Amino acid sequence: PRRLAGTNDTANPENEDAKDMTEDAADLLQTAFEQYRTNNFPEAEAGYRRVLDLNPVQPDALHLLGVLLKSQNDAQGALEFLTRAVAVAPDHAAAWLELTRLHHDASNWRDCITAARESLRLDPANAEIELMRAAAFMALRQFSEAAASARNVIVALPDNADVHVFHARCLMALKQFQEAVPSAQTAVRLAPNAADAQFVLGACLKRAGRIDESEAPLGMAINLDPAAYEALNDLADIHIERGDAASAIDCWRQSHGIKPYNLDAISGLCFYTAFDLRATATDLFQINRDWSQRLNAAAKEHVFPEAPQRSDPPDHKDKIRIAYIANDFFDHVTSWFLE
Repeated sequence: PRRLAGTNDTANPENEDAKDMTEDAADLLQTAFEQYRTNNFPEAEAGYRRVLDLNPVQPDALHLLGVLLKSQNDAQGALEFLTRAVAVAPDHAAAWLELTRLHHDASNWRDCITAARESLRLDPANAEIELMRAAAFMALRQFSEAAASARNVIVALPDNADVHVFHARCLMALKQFQEAVPSAQTAVRLAPNAADAQFVLGACLKRAGRIDESEAPLGMAINLDPAAYEALNDLADIHIERGDAASAIDCWRQSHGIKPYNLDAISGLCFYTAFDLRATATDLFQINRDWSQRLNAAAKEHVFPEAPQRSDPPDHKDKIRIAYIANDFFDHVTSWFLE
């Protein structure tokens, strides 16, 4: 525990009182910490608070009380005391680390990045902090920064397959599909039975135009995880590339059954079922109804103007948009949802 600066002037009664107070606070802090280690949380919290009664700016007491409150799911209390800890002790690495974790767990991404920057200033080799910062960048769609942080983590953890998968996903978000392949291949080499690694490799290869190479890892991902609906969607696209719409529809139906109303499956089904000789009028009605339900689900998450107005379709650029339009309102919803 940190101790307040003492003095050699023992003749001054005020200095003697301060020395006694410091020693009392140190003993209380040590006792409270031992209580925490043995899971006696109420006693530990009471001890930390007694230390703070003696010295409200004792950084270790502030930090440890914040940690305790975080472990008790009191995020607001933890935030208060950890923030106070780094305010009185800006170089308190442990407090900055816990503050970074707190913001990360609460999805406070911008605050997480700020705390991670201070944490890395004090502990630049800490891979956990760098990974939390990478996740925050990714969540904020700052993909270049996320990829850079992921590369730093790979240096520290070169044999961690999950980190390589994350790095590949960052590059995919940047549409650097060919560049993402080596990271995905490394992940598969390190964890050949990881469905996520197999899927990311297949997805990278497919989007890099290496269709024939992508099929095997995508199939392996589905074998390892039958709920891998994204892999099924990619396999459907491969079947379409090869002119096999019937097999593509089967993949999309499986995907839709696993993850109802996922956009790739529902849009593929809406378009290609119309050309499937096996499809009946009932099948077409069902797909149309599923699409409407998907739009309804999206609409509930979006606040629309009081009187939605028909507008020109958004710029298509290189995107494909498929939709069944029922009326002016759903025209508005579909334009928003697909954009």
